[in-house]
Parts: sequence; C-alpha cells; structure tokens
Amino acid sequence: MIERSLNRVLRRVDWRFLLSTTQIEKSLCLSGAPQLQQSLAAVSKTCVDPKGPLTDDCEVVAAVQPGHATLLAANKALGANGMLYSEWVGWRAGGTGGIESRLGRAGFKHSRAYWVYPNSTQPQFWVPVNSSRAPLRYIAQTLRPSRGRVLGLLRGAQVELLAFLTRTGLVPHLGVISDRSALPHDDVFQVIRAEYEKAHGQREARLSFLVTSGGGQVNSKIVVLVFDDRASASPVWVVKIPRVPEDGATLEVEKSILTELRHLAGEAKPAFLVPSFLWSQTLHGVQLYVQTVLTGRPFAETLAKVEFSEAAALLTEMQVSLAQQTASSTHLRAAWETTDPFLSQWAKLAEGIVDAREIAQTQTILASLGVIPEVFAHNDFTPWNIVETREGLGIFDWSDACQKGVPLLDLLYGLTTSAFLTKTGRGPLEPVGMQRAYQELLDPETPLGRIFQASLDSYTRRVGLPPESIAPLRLMTWIKHSLYELENHRVQTGRREKLVNSVCIPLWRMELQIQSRPLENAPER
Repeated sequence: MIERSLNRVLRRVDWRFLLSTTQIEKSLCLSGAPQLQQSLAAVSKTCVDPKGPLTDDCEVVAAVQPGHATLLAANKALGANGMLYSEWVGWRAGGTGGIESRLGRAGFKHSRAYWVYPNSTQPQFWVPVNSSRAPLRYIAQTLRPSRGRVLGLLRGAQVELLAFLTRTGLVPHLGVISDRSALPHDDVFQVIRAEYEKAHGQREARLSFLVTSGGGQVNSKIVVLVFDDRASASPVWVVKIPRVPEDGATLEVEKSILTELRHLAGEAKPAFLVPSFLWSQTLHGVQLYVQTVLTGRPFAETLAKVEFSEAAALLTEMQVSLAQQTASSTHLRAAWETTDPFLSQWAKLAEGIVDAREIAQTQTILASLGVIPEVFAHNDFTPWNIVETREGLGIFDWSDACQKGVPLLDLLYGLTTSAFLTKTGRGPLEPVGMQRAYQELLDPETPLGRIFQASLDSYTRRVGLPPESIAPLRLMTWIKHSLYELENHRVQTGRREKLVNSVCIPLWRMELQIQSRPLENAPER
C-alpha cells in the first residue's frame, strides 16, 4: 500500500490514541462505512466480520450514528473491559446530554466526548468537551491569526461561541469513547495528569488538552498539547506520540538532541532557546515523549514587522551559536565522506526526474569541497520552527536534527524561506515565489542579495569554513531538501517521475546552471 492510501487509512482511526490501548487485539465495526471498517482492520490483530456471528470478547467496537439496537449489539460484543468508539452529528443527536443518555440506556459507563475538527474522516484535532477556553483560544489563533483590534475582538467572540458549542456538544462532529465497565481505564490523559501533578507538587491539577494530528505523512506524529488552566493560556507541555512504530526513532533523536543541547547550554549560553525534554514513558506499548513548549510570536509573523537585514542577523547569530555549541565543531571531516553517500541516495531517487548529465555536473561541483567542520544541524531551520519568546528566540521541532551535520545548509535554507515570506507575506512555500526570492538573494546588486552574502560571509568566518565552500554548499542545500521531496513523492505515489510543484528541485537546477558555466568554459588540458 503506497503512503497516500496508508495515510488515509491510519488517520481514519487516529482516535485510537484517545483509548486506554492502541494495540487492539480484537475489534468490530458496526457501521456501514467501508473506510472505517478497513481502517479499524488495519490497526487490529483481528477484526470481526459484522456479517458473521458476533463474539463477546472484542476490545473495541466502532459505530457511526448508532441507533439503540446497534448500541445494544456493541455492548454485547465487547468484553468486560471493552470500549465503544462512536461518531455523532452533535446537534442532531441532542448534544452530549442526548448522546450520554442513549449510551447509558444501552449499558455504557463513563463516556468521554471530543469535538473532532474538521470531520471524522480527516481529523486535524480533538478537543475534550469539558476543556477550558485555553485550547479553544489556541485553535482560534491557529485557524485565524489575529492582527489588529477588530480581528482580536472577533476572535474573542469566536472563542466564546466555540466554548458554548463544545461544552454542549452541539458541534458538527463528535467522537465519543464509552466504557462497558465501571472500572477506570488508564489513558494518555490520566498518565499526563499524574506526571504533571508529581512534577509540580500539585493535587487535582486543572489541565485541559488539545490533541492534534498535523502533517501530511503517515509518520506525522500525534501531539497532545497540555494547558494548565491555573497558570497560562498557552500550552505548557507537548506530548509527542509516534503514529507508526518507525517514527519512534525520530523522537528518540529529538530526545537525545534536546538533552545534549541543554547540557551544552550550561557550559556556554547559546543565542537561542530550546525546549526542555522532560520524560518519556511507555503506555500500552506506545512511547510518549514529553517536552516543554516555547510560546510566543511565531518568527514567520515577526518577519512582517522587521527589516530583512535584522531577520538575517538574528538567523545568522543563531546558526553561528549552534555551530559553536556543537561538541564536535572542532572536528574536521573530508566533505566527500558526507556528500558521496548523500548524493548517491539523491541520484537514485531523482532518476527519471533529472538527467545523467546534471547528476555528473553536480558530482563535479561537490567534489571541489575540501575539509569542513561538523556541526549540529537542525535540518528544518525555517521561520515556522522559530518562535519569539519573552526570553529570546527559540528553535523547536528537532526531530530531523543530527549532531554531525554539514555547516551552512541550515542558514541558507532559513535565509531563503525568510526572504520568501518577506516578499510574499504568506506561506506555505510555493515554487514560483521561492524562485523569485532566491534569484534576488543571489544577485549582489539587490539589497536582499547584499544582506544574503554578508550573512554567509559572517557565518563562514566565525565557524571556520573556507569561503570557497559557499557555492558548493548552496547547491548541496537544495539537494538535501529536494531529497525530502523526492522521498515523500516516491512513498506517496509509488512513482519516481512526474514530480510536480517541487520547491527545491528548481532551486537546485538554478544553482547548477550558475555553477556549471565556469566548468563548461574551462580550457581542456
């Protein structure tokens, strides 16, 4: 199954992370929705055929808009500690009160309802209906950032409306988890609450939660934002859960990177903040990774309020500081040790998209790189992963980071994406806008071009990178980031050709054309 199909299948049952178990032994879907049936079967060891004889030992039963007869059948099919997941049109079912009454008449206990947005088939977040206004303010800000007093007032009214609809369950899409037994279940929220109370010396902490499933790939994580209603309107903890087991490796990387950076920060204070990794724990076979949250204004919004020169200086300072924090920054490494395996992987994935001559030219240019220092690399250093806090700028989302990375690539990527936002005032990245921004950066006669070159010169001088390495590393930046595009394209479509709307391949080709001209004009020996 290619990733696009697998992604759709797994996201349909992301609600399993709200249960007290995500490793479902036996399940049953009492619904006419084929996709839900397929998805539940994909995450269960055994999925009972609803057309055959029903058993009485299922762990999980799922149903959509169930009537009384279906609810009775679900109760009968569940084992003693089984759980029902049901989906409802909230206002049509009479809100949470009407739904709980129906479930109670069918013998279910302890129902927990969630507003599901935008719908149950492609959910982006779940909000417990008993949450405070803090998660709803966060949602309102995320969906419609407020700028100006009028929009701020409208957002405030929006929060009040969302609070009423969520509390009463009169939202379009409700997901409800109900227990067959009166015995309590340990779900992710109870574990988080217990750890939070222990860490803060509290009893009966007033916490609210927002569960999100952002990103467009299978390996996009499930994220639980934790709000302390007594302390702050912003999230205080973020809990990351791997959707698929393989993604646990990237979360382990982030754990080790954050731990090391916090250790190094004690020796020399860096020019940026990072989240603190707090704890990890296995819950019913799934690992939870918990860290603090950096809160403040997204750097992408800051770009609209400052000159590009100021933004470039901040980005450069952060990257120089990151390189100087690196334990192995004094270690030199022959560039080919990094570029050869990297380029081989890229050339294989790019087959059918780029031609052999372009690959050969790329290899020749990268072969000119000599010895370069190893540095910490974030590998997704964009304005969207930087936040302006009260204490200074912070960088988050270190799941793609490495401790022995290639210098300058992060800064090149960060400057280019920032120039794009400066010129367009919007996201996400798109090919034409990125090409125009990058062309201006490469032109030393433009204001952006002069700032760009000054930033790169400052970085290379302070990190100890040979100035002649700048051009090959510019090329390598777009190879590295197009590699992510190529990998996603292959796993999502199963094809190598016809990659459309690429952001990074055109920038790599632009650099290749610029840097190949001296090679083509060089005299033969």
